[in-house]
Amino acid sequence: APTYNLGFLADPTADELPADAIPISSQGELAALDQSDTAGKTFYLTQDIQLTGEWSPVYGFQGTLDGRGHTVSGLYISSASKKRLAGLFASAYDATIKNLAVEIDARGVSAYHGSDVSYAGGLVGHSNNTNYINCYTTGGPVSASGMAPYAGGLVGYLMNQPENQVTNCFSNCEVSSKSTQATTSNTCMAGGLIGELESGDGYQATAISRCYATGNISLSYPGGSSGRAGTQAGGLLGGGIRLEVRDCFALGDVTARRTGISTGSSLFAGGLGGWLIQTELTRCYAAGDVSGGSKSYVGGLTAAAATINSCYRVGQSVTGTEYYNGGTLVTVPYAQSSYSGFDFTSTWQFTQGAFQGLPHLQYQD
Repeated sequence: APTYNLGFLADPTADELPADAIPISSQGELAALDQSDTAGKTFYLTQDIQLTGEWSPVYGFQGTLDGRGHTVSGLYISSASKKRLAGLFASAYDATIKNLAVEIDARGVSAYHGSDVSYAGGLVGHSNNTNYINCYTTGGPVSASGMAPYAGGLVGYLMNQPENQVTNCFSNCEVSSKSTQATTSNTCMAGGLIGELESGDGYQATAISRCYATGNISLSYPGGSSGRAGTQAGGLLGGGIRLEVRDCFALGDVTARRTGISTGSSLFAGGLGGWLIQTELTRCYAAGDVSGGSKSYVGGLTAAAATINSCYRVGQSVTGTEYYNGGTLVTVPYAQSSYSGFDFTSTWQFTQGAFQGLPHLQYQD
């Protein structure tokens, strides 16, 4: 079985804390952020925190949370609670979350809403203009269901501006998204790291770099009538708009299925991203199998056109209706020479017995 060196990709204590930073050392203090004015304030963990009982997620976080390399473990949100927004944080806006690990309970994190959009993420469900730096999620599954679900191992949905970043982040959680209603928008998203990541209209591309996901992804939806490209699954990103994706990879299998047969809509499934438009991929690869089923657009790397530089597809089985693979097929996956353009001096490396013997990111600043 593959092993993974789970740890922070950069020094989690390198950033100096401001003099007025507020310490958090318990579940109660973490939960109290839900009732606090957090805008412009910095909070930091002084120790690991073990959650007990079902967690009630923190809404509207607007400050900086520096985990300082600590772990919040035991995160559990049941499907029976019918949270529309599920995660350690339900939502985060104009915030920064960094140097934090979240260990999800085996029972998982679930979001549900029968007549509206639902968002689930191991760290944050729904987020705008927020930096995610050196964070990761491990453990139990992340799932969203209902009329229009979004699910991601780290974040369910993220709308950013160019100055925001997602850097040195990963997830090894299994992710699933299940739409329970046939709607005209057909929105249903699932991504190993982020369900959907996009730059706002009129903005330049935002960056996601040195990130990866290893969990399997599954998506199910009944379809609709518009044919809109709003049903997407990917090993790293379900969907993406106006992005620069650099030095990232995904290992999980991606399975997307439509449960209705009389519908004009389609789904997109890709090893790295499902539907990545106005997006540039540089030095990335995907290694998971991709299965899209009926009326699906599939690709070993992405199922829709993107600008692709030095990207690779590694030993995959890809099945669907229409194919757009992108990238270069790797026939010798365990050789450094197969990944032309990758920087094996400061960014990438091979480690025997780790990450299925494939390239992975160096653990350094």
